[in-house]
Amino acid sequence: MSLRLKLIGAFLVAVLSAGALAGTSLFATWSLGDIAKAMYERPFQAINFARAAQSDFLILELEERLSINDSNENLERLREDFFLDLGVALERRMSERTKELAAKIEREFNIWRDASEKARSDPERMAERDRIAERIKTDLDILVQTAAEDGYRFWLAAEEEVDQTKQLTIWILVGVLLASLLIAALLARDIIRPLNRLGRATINLASGDRTIEINRHDMTRGDEIGGMARSLIVFRDVMHEVREARDSAEAAAKAKSDFLAMMSHEIRTPMNGVIGMTRLLLRRPLGNEEKHFAETVLESAEGLMHLLNGILDFSKLEAGKLDLEILDFDLRRLIEGSLALMQGRAEEKGLDFRCNVDPACPPHLKGDSARLRQILLNLVGNALKFTERGCVTISVEPGAASDSYRFSITDTGIGIPEDKLDRLFREFSQADSSTARQYGGSGLGLAICKQLVELMDGHVGVESRIGEGSTFWFELPLPEGELPDDNAVTSTAALPPLSLLVAEDNLVNQQVARGLLEAEGHSVRIVNDGSGALAAVQDNPSGTFDAILMDMNMPLMDGLEATRRIRALAPPLSEIPIVAATAAATADEIKRCLEAGMDSYVAKPIHPGVLFDALARVLGPTHPEIAENENLFPEDDPAPTSPVAEKLVQDGPSLEPAILATYRDQLGQEFADEMVTDFLGAVDSHVAGIKKQLAGRSTSGLSDSAHALKSAAASVGLRDVYRAALSVETEAERDNLKECSESAETLLAALERSRTLFDNRND
Repeated sequence: MSLRLKLIGAFLVAVLSAGALAGTSLFATWSLGDIAKAMYERPFQAINFARAAQSDFLILELEERLSINDSNENLERLREDFFLDLGVALERRMSERTKELAAKIEREFNIWRDASEKARSDPERMAERDRIAERIKTDLDILVQTAAEDGYRFWLAAEEEVDQTKQLTIWILVGVLLASLLIAALLARDIIRPLNRLGRATINLASGDRTIEINRHDMTRGDEIGGMARSLIVFRDVMHEVREARDSAEAAAKAKSDFLAMMSHEIRTPMNGVIGMTRLLLRRPLGNEEKHFAETVLESAEGLMHLLNGILDFSKLEAGKLDLEILDFDLRRLIEGSLALMQGRAEEKGLDFRCNVDPACPPHLKGDSARLRQILLNLVGNALKFTERGCVTISVEPGAASDSYRFSITDTGIGIPEDKLDRLFREFSQADSSTARQYGGSGLGLAICKQLVELMDGHVGVESRIGEGSTFWFELPLPEGELPDDNAVTSTAALPPLSLLVAEDNLVNQQVARGLLEAEGHSVRIVNDGSGALAAVQDNPSGTFDAILMDMNMPLMDGLEATRRIRALAPPLSEIPIVAATAAATADEIKRCLEAGMDSYVAKPIHPGVLFDALARVLGPTHPEIAENENLFPEDDPAPTSPVAEKLVQDGPSLEPAILATYRDQLGQEFADEMVTDFLGAVDSHVAGIKKQLAGRSTSGLSDSAHALKSAAASVGLRDVYRAALSVETEAERDNLKECSESAETLLAALERSRTLFDNRND
C-alpha cells in the first residue's frame, strides 16, 4: 500500500474521531441544557411563585388591616396577584402534596376574605380574621418548604443524569484516545521511523560519510519510502565526484577571499601611510624638485589606491555584500560637485566641461548619492581620459519610466568601434589591447558601474562612433525626495539659568556641551565618566545640579550604570533629572536609556534646539516658569536623530562648513577654532587606537574606537570621517571582521585627510 493511501486512511480516522468528539460534546451540551431548562421551568419556578404568593398575602393582610370600611381597588388587585402566583406554583408542582396544600390555602383564603369583610363592620370579628390569616401563613410556609423539597429531589435526579452523561463522554474519549494511539503507533512503525532512518542517512552522506548503509527492508518496499531509499543509494554512489568538485570550488573561493583580505589590509594599510606621510611632507617647505618628486609619489599612490578600491568594490559586488544607503540628496549639487572634482583634469587638457540638467527634474531625489557619484566620476573620468580636444558634457533628463532619470556623459573623444561595444562592461576588459598600453586602466571601472546601476534597479548603455566621440548613459528609478532643513529644529525653550552636570569623556564633545550651555547663561560642571557623575551627585547637597547630561559610552562606568546607581540613592538625590546623550539613538538604545531611569535623550552631535527642548521637558514639572510654556511639551517625542547627523549623511564636501559656521555664529570664532584644535590634537591618539585594534582583529575594539571618534568628527563637520566611523560601527554590529577592517582603513585615510582639510580652510 502506498503512503498516500495510508495517510488518507489516517486522515479519515482522525476526521471520524473528531466527529465522535464533536457528537459527544453536542450530546452532553444538549443533555445539560435540557436539565437546566427543566430545573428552571419546574422546581425553581414553583419555589419562586410560592414565595411570591406568600409575599402577596402578607401585603394583602397588611392592607386589609389598614383599610377602613369597604375594600378598594388595591385590595382587589392584590387578591388577583395572590391567586395568580398560587396558580403558577400549583401548575409547576412536583408532587400531589403541593396540590392539596394549594386547595386548602384557597379555601382558607375565601374564609379569611369573608371574615375580613365582616370585621370591617364588626370589630369583634377581627380576632377570628387574624386566626384564619395565621393558618394561611403557616400553610404558605409549608407550601414553600414542599416546593423546595421537590426541587431537591429533582436536583438529585438531574445529578444522576449528569453523572451518566460524564461517564459516557469519558468512555468515548478513552476510545478515541486508544484509537489515536494505535494509529500513531502504526504510522510511527511504518512511516516515521523509516523516514527518520533515511533522514539520518542523508545527513551523514551530506557531511561526507560515504559508507552509509540503507535498511534492507526499506530498500524492498514498494511505496514512496522504498523509492527514496533506492534513490539515496544512487546519490551515495555519485557523491564522491560532487564532493571533490565542491572541495575544489571552496578552495578556489577561499584563496580568492584570502587574497582580497590580504590586499585590503596588508596593501591598503601601507598605502594609506604613504599617502598620509606624503601629504604631510608637501605641507613643509620644499624645493621645486623635491616638491615635484613628492607630488609624483602622491599621484602614483592615489592611482594605486584607486585601482585597489576598484578591485575591492568589484569583489564586494560579486559577493553581494555591497549595501545601498537610500537618502535624500540634492541632484544639482551632486552633479556640480562631481564636475568640480574633475574640473582640474579638464583644464589641464584644455577641454570644455558642461552640465545640462533638465528643468523638469526635481531638485531633490532619493537614492544612494555616494554610489551615484561614484558612477558619474568613473564615467566622466573615462570621458576625460579618451578625449584630447572638444568637450565633455553631463546631461540629466527624465527617463522613459515614471520616476526614472537618464544620466548621459557625452565626449568628443576617440570613439569605440561598434564590434567592441559589447566588451566594454565586462570585468578586466577594454575595447582594445592597445588601450591599456596607451591610456592605462584595469578594465574594472565600467564593470563596476554596470553592476552598481543594476544593483539600483537601473540599466546602462553606450553609443559611439569612431573619431566622433561616445555617449555613456544609465537610467535609474529615483523617487522624488526632499532635503532636510538645517534650521528646522530650533529651541523653543526659554530656560532660566541652570546648574548642569555634564558626564562626557570626549574633549571635543565636552567643549561643545560647555559652549552651548554657557552661551545660554547656564553653569556647567564637566566629569569624564559615570563614576565622576555619581560622585558629584553624592558629594554635593541636593539641589546643587538641576539636571545631568549623561553620555552613554564612557570608560570605567558607562552612563547606564551611573544612572542606575543614582536612581538607587535616597531621595531627593535619586530624583535629579537625567538626559541621555547618545550617538546611536536607535529605538533599542533609547529603550535602554529609559529603562535605566533616564528621563529623556538627545542624539549626538548635539543640536542646541533639541538639547534645550529636552531640558525643558524634564525640568518642567519642577520649574513652574518652564511648565507655563505649553509649546515645550509636544505630543510626539522628538526625532531621535540629530539634525547635524542628518546633514552629514547627505552628499557633500568632506568638510561641511555649515556645521562649524553654526557653532561660530552661536559661540564665536574662538570657540570654533578651539574645537578644531582639540580635534586635531587627538587625531594621533585616535589613529594609534584604531591601528592597535586592527592589529588585534577586534570588531568590538574597532567599534568602540569609531564610536569615540564619530560624534567629535561630526561636531567639527568632517563628513568623510563621520560616515567612515558610522560604517565601522555598522559592520562591527554584524560581526563582519573583513568589512569592518576595510571601513577602519577608510577611516584612517579620512583622518589623515582631515588635517589638510582644516589647513586649506585656514589658508
